[in-house]
Parts: sequence; structure tokens; C-alpha cells
Amino acid sequence: MERGAGGEVHAVQLIQQEFANAHHALREDMAEVPPDWLFWQPEPGLNHIGFLFWHLVRDEDTVVSWVTHQPELWVSAGWHERLGMDAQEQGTGLDPATMAEFRYDPAVFHQYAEAVWARTGPSLEKLTEEDLDRAAWKDSPWNIGQQLVEGSLCHAWVHLGEIRYVMGLRGWRFRE
Repeated sequence: MERGAGGEVHAVQLIQQEFANAHHALREDMAEVPPDWLFWQPEPGLNHIGFLFWHLVRDEDTVVSWVTHQPELWVSAGWHERLGMDAQEQGTGLDPATMAEFRYDPAVFHQYAEAVWARTGPSLEKLTEEDLDRAAWKDSPWNIGQQLVEGSLCHAWVHLGEIRYVMGLRGWRFRE
């Protein structure tokens, strides 16, 4: 990570690095998920790995799009159509029946995830330190920095923890 003249790390660079770290962890962990584990639910109504992965990538696409004033790749690049899914769905509050039926083509979804991740870093490079203090959207109680860190990064790490937990229920052990 590039540091300023006084050795300081700038917030935008730190946020970019943390997104890159999350992407790396997700790539590694999702590569270890056997296909029959992807949509397995520990109990009816509980999230499965496939949903958690989809939800956190959709969230990043949405948040980065909002704060950088770009269209979501989900719709603009037609990923929702390729995956046969709703253009507006984010996954918050899905009922148990919908969760039980929630499926997608993993290979196509991984392409979408990589497209979102490839856009995040360059999109954030355009932000300045001052931008992080601006409202995330009109009348938002959150600023852009909060939206990126709390609304997307922390959200992603929480869901990655859930993914790891569900994998652990199936016998997977985290790499030391």
C-alpha cells in the first residue's frame, strides 16, 4: 500500500486494500466449497452458502454503484437475466420458502462476482478523502466512508464468517 510523505496511510487506500483482502478471502474460501454444499441449509429457513455469497456480492455491487454514481452491474450488464433472477432483489428478509428454492448457476455467478470485484478497486481510486465525508446519497444519515466500511466491507466479513461456519458444520476446517 502506498503511503504519504509522512508514512501515513490514506483512508481511500485503506478501504481499497480491505476490499481486495475480502475478495481474496472469498475467492479462496468459495473455491473450497463442494458443489453439494452450496445450497445446503443447516435447517429450513436458514441461509445457505450460495445465498450468503450472492447477497454479499450484490451488496458490494449496489454500494459501490451508489457511492461512485455508476449503474449496478447486476442490471446494466444483464447479470440478473443471465442468472434468471430479479433485477431488484438484494436478498434482505427472504422468506423460508424462497430461501429453500434459491438457486443459480455457480459458474455464471462467479463471473459476476469477478466483474464486481474488478470494478470496485478502480472505482474507489476516483474517490478523494473529502468524498468519504459526503452523504452516501441524498438525505442519507451515512457518509460515503461509512457506507463503504460499515455497509459493505463489514457486511461482507460478517457473511464470510457465516459461510465459514456453515462449511464447518459440513466438516470443513479453516486453514491456519
